[in-house]
Amino acid sequence: MDEPDIAQDPRYATFVARNANVDALEVLINDWAAQHDSDDILVKLHEADVPCEKVATIADVVTNPQVLHRRQIVDVPHAVAGSVPFQAPALKMWGTPTEIIRGAPGLGEHSGDILKEWLGYSNGDIDRLVEQGRI
Repeated sequence: MDEPDIAQDPRYATFVARNANVDALEVLINDWAAQHDSDDILVKLHEADVPCEKVATIADVVTNPQVLHRRQIVDVPHAVAGSVPFQAPALKMWGTPTEIIRGAPGLGEHSGDILKEWLGYSNGDIDRLVEQGRI
């Protein structure tokens, strides 16, 4: 943080002291971090041999060159949207290919099946619920 006096401050000089004053220390660190870009912070931390890395956002993950190369995000057909990006199976095996059988269901897509097969509703019961706008 380019603040050598902090290391000499008795409130932060030892592990026990830092833990006892963690709230004040977090304020110092947060104030410093708010004034710097995350990439600049990473450079400083790496220069100080602090093991760390930036937490990836979803956008970072789905555009990562390795993720793209391994085809970990694939387009899957969707009844409403046409197709949606979907996480592919993580394991890639020779001779035993993995596949996505279907994408996520649409809202209420399986309501009738669940009511009929799991709860014993009749087709007439389900039709009435549809007519009433309940499903």
